Amino acid sequence: MKNKKEKTPSFILELPLRISPKEEKELLSRFESARHLYNATLGEAKKRVMLVKQSKLTSQAKSLPKKSKQRNELFKAAKEKYKFQEYSLHEYVGELRHELVNNLDIQTVQKLATRAFRATENILYGKAKDVRFRGYNQLNSVESKSNVAGIRWRDNQVEWNGLVLKPLIYIQDEVVAHGLKHRIKYCRILRKVIRGKNRFYVQLVLEGKPFVEEENKLGKGTVCFDFGPSAVAIVSQDGNEFRARLLLFCAELEFKEKEIRKLQQQIDRQRRQSNPNNYLPNGKIKKGRNKWKKSKRQLKNENDLKELHRTTASYRKSLQGKLINETIRMGNVFKTENVSGKWLQKLYGKSIGKRAPGMFISGMKRKAGSAGGSFTKFPTQPTKLSQSCLCGRQHKKSLSERVHDCECGVTSQRDLFSAYLGLFVEEKTGKYALQANQAKKHWSSADTLLQAAWREAVQSASGRHCPSSFGKPPCQSQSGSLEEEEIAKFEVRNAVPVRQGESEREQSVFL
Repeated sequence: MKNKKEKTPSFILELPLRISPKEEKELLSRFESARHLYNATLGEAKKRVMLVKQSKLTSQAKSLPKKSKQRNELFKAAKEKYKFQEYSLHEYVGELRHELVNNLDIQTVQKLATRAFRATENILYGKAKDVRFRGYNQLNSVESKSNVAGIRWRDNQVEWNGLVLKPLIYIQDEVVAHGLKHRIKYCRILRKVIRGKNRFYVQLVLEGKPFVEEENKLGKGTVCFDFGPSAVAIVSQDGNEFRARLLLFCAELEFKEKEIRKLQQQIDRQRRQSNPNNYLPNGKIKKGRNKWKKSKRQLKNENDLKELHRTTASYRKSLQGKLINETIRMGNVFKTENVSGKWLQKLYGKSIGKRAPGMFISGMKRKAGSAGGSFTKFPTQPTKLSQSCLCGRQHKKSLSERVHDCECGVTSQRDLFSAYLGLFVEEKTGKYALQANQAKKHWSSADTLLQAAWREAVQSASGRHCPSSFGKPPCQSQSGSLEEEEIAKFEVRNAVPVRQGESEREQSVFL
């Protein structure tokens, strides 16, 4: 029996390609052929999944207890009977590729079959209801299985079945120089539509760890962050020293919302004006297959909307990357609650879709791991941070209650307090539990900092819409001393050293 290859860490280096009009035409033709192959394989895989689900073997397996050996064997036999396996789809697409005009290499088409298999596998396991076929110009990447054949990197250029593509390499860039020193696992060609024009890039999937700038290296201590639909609270601990931050997540994206809504309304009016026969008297679209006409203005507005979504996504990624780097500098052990993303989407779909906190969490996990830190997601049920207090009481709060106010005298912003308690969640014998005694022991050191972070967040948001999730802080600190309050603010502002090129005002926002 062959031993499985050991998995090694990977990172990606993306380089732009210099493409002539002739090369662009050839690439677009190959991408279109790849799209046809992907859709054909996806359709075949979907048929095989339906046969597996309807088979008697699957019915027998479902009647058995979960995680039993016999149940797994029956599922495996059903997939083998109807050839719903990755390598069976490799054989299918290998025969199908010869019917196309473009001679796509076997490694590239097998990778397309793997993508189709993974998409349809989600239907079999109940993780998805259906698959999505790609329309014209909707397949934006192709990749190889290794750097030996197919799409490969040779002599600082990309070779793909007679096509030689030259990249732009800025060797003075430390990130590029670091990446080119590592072994290349495989290559991917990526297409992006920027301002209505195709731009092509090569992504080198490299073995090793990515380059880390000196200012973005790991700090020291434990960091816990608590996410809401629009706000994020971050609290870190290094011994008896605490740092805290409460902010509106991706607040700078707010201004794009009006532009997107305006363009969507214009497109809807233009669609109705060009296709009046496709609508019922009550304004609803007629059922069945309708033919749609698009005016030149509608096509222009659709392209503008795509560009606006692209720039919004790019800006969001930049903002999240900046916040990830700032969080990485706060410690080397990172924690957060394992909150259900589906639950958040059902309640706050618009806010979640705009800010994408799941992308931030996955980015934190990836970057913390590559930098040598640890990342943990602990369950919410045994810890119940939003309900717990230092005194041991548990009080269930509604989502509208943004202030933790207990009879024992502890008052704090809800998200900040949950992030603080998360620092003291520990795992013992496979179970997570809140160490309330430890949290109570350090509360005197953290209280004033959390209060100051709360006030500073509300004050910094006063120039624009202040989210209700921040809550309303008390007028004075718990001790009642205005002098202590100002000292706390000063300590929080200077918790992170001012870096070169940043003003004191910019640093004061980082609490």
